Amino acid sequence: MVILSYIEMSQDYEIEPILLDFCEKIKDAANAIRTQIEFTKLFKDFGITEQKWQKLEEILPYKDLPRHVSITSYCGDLQIFADTLIEKVFFNLLDNSLQHGETVTDIKISCRNTDDGLIIIWNDNGKGIPAFEKEKIFERGFGRNTGLGLFLSREVLLNSGITIKETGTPGEGARFEMNVPKDGFRYGPREGIKTVN
Repeated sequence: MVILSYIEMSQDYEIEPILLDFCEKIKDAANAIRTQIEFTKLFKDFGITEQKWQKLEEILPYKDLPRHVSITSYCGDLQIFADTLIEKVFFNLLDNSLQHGETVTDIKISCRNTDDGLIIIWNDNGKGIPAFEKEKIFERGFGRNTGLGLFLSREVLLNSGITIKETGTPGEGARFEMNVPKDGFRYGPREGIKTVN
């Protein structure tokens, strides 16, 4: 909070463009740290929080979108039976896209039925994740910030029987696939596409 306050105060002064760019990077890093701290605080209750049916549309991070980024969901009225912390998982995926995708302006969320259940796909149009990092990004401590976000996200999902992996093509965006078991999802009456930007 102190870092963010000083950054806000610095905007009252005339600053050279290069320093302004540094200030924006500091602000982004401070916000990422705050997010991870909040996520970690929530994780202290991990395993004792309830699991319930939740509408995907209601847990997607629409309210946290920057002005230059849009999210389009193609999953209709999908409901998943999961830990209530799953909302933070999707927030963390957004944070990951913004922090590491660099050029992200568009995020698409789609769903595909399989013989084993359902796959929820989070796909951004950023720079993607190098092949040698695809497994490492889920390890505790890996990454430029705290290295907890994707590690904790995977743990929250596993608690609900959902697995996650990164399957994107480097240079074409990150792609996270979440495999939901057969008894862990259902559809309501509404269908269609929703875009928020």
